Amino acid sequence: MSYRLSELERRLIVAWNLCADLSVKEIARRAEVREHRARHALISLARRGILIPMYLVDNYRLGFSDFGLFFAPSAESSTLRERFESSLYKHPRVVWLARMSGSFQYGATFMAKHPHELVDFFAWMQPLSLGAYAHKTTRIGIDCTWFSPNYLAPDIKERTSISITSRLVPPELDELDKKILVTMTRNPASSILELGSLLGMSKSTLTYRIDKLRSSNVLRGRMYSIRNGLVGILMYRVMIVDCGLTASQRQQMYDACAQCPHVVAFMVCTGNWDYELRFEAEHPNVVDNFCQQLIDLFGKAIGSVLVSQQLTTLKRVAYPEDARP
Repeated sequence: MSYRLSELERRLIVAWNLCADLSVKEIARRAEVREHRARHALISLARRGILIPMYLVDNYRLGFSDFGLFFAPSAESSTLRERFESSLYKHPRVVWLARMSGSFQYGATFMAKHPHELVDFFAWMQPLSLGAYAHKTTRIGIDCTWFSPNYLAPDIKERTSISITSRLVPPELDELDKKILVTMTRNPASSILELGSLLGMSKSTLTYRIDKLRSSNVLRGRMYSIRNGLVGILMYRVMIVDCGLTASQRQQMYDACAQCPHVVAFMVCTGNWDYELRFEAEHPNVVDNFCQQLIDLFGKAIGSVLVSQQLTTLKRVAYPEDARP
């Protein structure tokens, strides 16, 4: 089943995507629509499953490193591929998994606190019984910024964003903090009262604890993930190799992506490439034109640009399962 987004729904998604904790009144103000119309449309978007609530937990602040794993097309039987996919899906340290096409067949995000955990993970999934998939590419995320999808409503000039970085020292969390994060990320649509009931805590105590998690930037708020396939939005990963960008050009790279309404995430990384973009569009030629613009802008300072379409998101969770008590 697929849906066609109305102009009103597009405006609300732009305003609400990274700001799910805002009131309907504030969302309506940002989208420049009447409050009663906004309320009705937001209920409809949630009812149809177009928007999925989730908390944004800064895993960098919890001491994790973000390893992106991408697997190139491999000649495997459907049985081995399904087994491989199932093993990735079930692994507690895999927080994102997607089927892809183009340069890669699968993409995954693996969270680890120590490099040997990634080595052990590769050794664990290498047996032939799980499928070989020897052609793998790895990158480590350093900084990441998410942007609101302003391509859905180009006349909305205000663009929201959330940035995280691995450059800060992680704060100390106790077991109750972790338990609260568990409950919140498993119940992203629940109110404070409902969460308090699940945790056996008073509203005031829970609110105090959540405020501490927010002030330490562990909990960055609640957002809405778009079920792109339901509304005909194409998703891509764009990987860029830096081949001599100056400091000013690196800032120019960020600015160019921040100003492009189709770039909804910008990551600085190291490994097989230096920048990774999440790109969304309703027509496939848009991403090709954007990549050419970057090449024209930076010339030989860009070594290569890889593009892989994200076909289906199989898994997306707030933080690693085995980090939970």
